[in-house]
Amino acid sequence: MESNSGRNRKDDIAFLKKFYDKVDEYLFLGFAPPQFGAFYPEGRKEMNEALKEPEFQKLHKNINGMKNRVNRLLDECGVDSVLEINGMPHEIVNLITNNITIYKWDKKNFLDPISEAIGVLEENPPGNQMEKAKRVPFISMSFRDEDKDVNEYFMRILDALEIKYITAERYSREGISDKVRKLIEQCNLVIAIYVKKYEITTGEFITSEWLTKEYGSVWGKEMDIIPLVEEGIEDIAGLKSEREIIQFDRNNLQKMKNATIKFLEALKEHHLV
Repeated sequence: MESNSGRNRKDDIAFLKKFYDKVDEYLFLGFAPPQFGAFYPEGRKEMNEALKEPEFQKLHKNINGMKNRVNRLLDECGVDSVLEINGMPHEIVNLITNNITIYKWDKKNFLDPISEAIGVLEENPPGNQMEKAKRVPFISMSFRDEDKDVNEYFMRILDALEIKYITAERYSREGISDKVRKLIEQCNLVIAIYVKKYEITTGEFITSEWLTKEYGSVWGKEMDIIPLVEEGIEDIAGLKSEREIIQFDRNNLQKMKNATIKFLEALKEHHLV
């Protein structure tokens, strides 16, 4: 008798193959044209004409309705499905019918990840644990010069482990709050580096108000977070009671070693390594 996991695996494979065929049919131009007509206007015009047809409208709607499950399956299969364009992350699948970039994307960019996920599902018999999904964390950090060494220390660890990450460092014409909020929303994990900023009493500090706001966004969405907290900081909106934190002291080598070990353990726990 076939197990539930076996049936689910077959259903997932069939679902992805169906999605593959629909995307192949939808991108009849051979690429996804930008939404803005000023870029590759010919492709945009042809796509708009096609969208006037009821059958093509139905195809468009079906693809959009399948996207959430496809994104989940790509993530579970460990398929890299995020493009970083000008410092902003974009889910590849979302660009098929809503290419908000200024570039046209060859259909290969969409079909290859789907094929890769199908291959992962087919190669992993039911009951076997699939390759850990790749996650793209957002790094919440201070941009003061005096905190640069601390930030770079933890980011060098990520670089050494070949873990991709996103920061708010790149320029954006959007307001800072809107830019950071969108970045956090598009990531599935936040690594927050809380550093001392203002001393409120002898030996007690608070962190940057921007970092506190960013934590509010994370808490409100119940997202995963790895909090790195500099010793001496007062509690951050209940963070110390709600989450397991990793404390560090930039001026104490032994404590930095201990923080590094805990950080590596956290990365493993969150399936980044």
